[in-house]
Amino acid sequence: VKGQRGWTDETAHISTNEGKVLAADMIVTGTVWFTTDSKHPFLHSINKIFEKNGKNFPWSKKDAIIVKTGLEGDPNNPVFPVRSGQSTKFEAPDFAKHDEAWFVGNIEVQIDEVEKHDHPVIDDFNQMIVDVFNLAAGNMLKKGNLLTWNIWCAAPDYVDQKEWQNHANYWRTSIDEDHRSPGGARSDQRYFDGSEFHPKNVLGEELEEAINKLFKESIQKYEEKE
Repeated sequence: VKGQRGWTDETAHISTNEGKVLAADMIVTGTVWFTTDSKHPFLHSINKIFEKNGKNFPWSKKDAIIVKTGLEGDPNNPVFPVRSGQSTKFEAPDFAKHDEAWFVGNIEVQIDEVEKHDHPVIDDFNQMIVDVFNLAAGNMLKKGNLLTWNIWCAAPDYVDQKEWQNHANYWRTSIDEDHRSPGGARSDQRYFDGSEFHPKNVLGEELEEAINKLFKESIQKYEEKE
C-alpha cells in the first residue's frame, strides 16, 4: 500500500447497519523480491550483472520488482476506490465471509505493467520473474487482470498512534519471500469450494521444468548481452 485516505461514520451503532458507511481511496503496487538466502544459482549469476551495471538486485522490498496497478479501465490512474458492501463482481464463498465483522467494504484494482528501468537485462529479468510468479499464483499479477476482494472491518476504536506507527513499520519491512507476515504464515490459497490450490498439483513437474529451462536460457542470453 503506497497511500490511502478515507472516512467512515464512527458513530454508527455496532449491532445494526444503521449509519455504517465506508469510503476510501488507495494506491497499491505489486512487489516481488527475494531474500539473500535464496539458493538458486541463476539468481546469483544475474546479481553479478546487476552489480556490474550499478543496479541493486531485488534482495529486499526496497529494491523489489514493481508491478503497477490502477483504476479499472484507466490503468494510468493509480488511485482506485474502496466502497461499502461486498463486491458485486463475485459471490464470496462461505469460508471468506465473517459474520462477526462490524462492516464490509470492497476493492477493485486492475493490474498494469511491470515498472521499467530502461535497461534491457533488468527489464527482461523483472518481467521473467513476474511471469514465473504468475505461473504459481494463478496469474494474480498478470497485466489486465482485475483483482477484487472484500475487506471485513472491526468496529472503530481508539488508537495509540505511536503503537500503530511502530506496527505499520514492522509489517512494512517484515514480510519475506515466502510471504510470511509478522503474525505467522499466511493462509493457503483456496478454490471457491474451499479446497487448497497448490501449483504443483495443477502443473505437476511441468512447472519446475519450465522454470529451470527459463532460468538456464536466460543466463545464456544475459551473458551474451554483457
